[in-house]
Amino acid sequence: MNWASKILLAPVANGDAVATPQREQQPILNLFEFNLPAVLTRQLWERFDAMRGGLLSEEALLKLARLQPERALQHGAYQLLLQNDVVYVWVASDVINRLRRHHRKLKGRRNIRIDDTPFHLSL
Repeated sequence: MNWASKILLAPVANGDAVATPQREQQPILNLFEFNLPAVLTRQLWERFDAMRGGLLSEEALLKLARLQPERALQHGAYQLLLQNDVVYVWVASDVINRLRRHHRKLKGRRNIRIDDTPFHLSL
């Protein structure tokens, strides 16, 4: 039963009734640690761990670019891996363009093959 339903009508001297709240003895303050970033981070890492990484290839980026307007998706979180080790995690407002920049930079790197850089993406 909520507080509003616990209104009692108390009689007064002239016969009119006046609404008076009757509350149970409950604390007025309950401390609760609300840590949304930690919860979201944990959930993202759980999802990333459950994914098999996709290659950061031009083909994958084209597929994502077609999916983006179709589903109105732009924001996302992603991980870049190097030989299955997480080396970069980020949240982007335009994740496809951000991944394109990573792809372009990685293609120009020496001693890093684009085939060794899978990624995980959560939109």
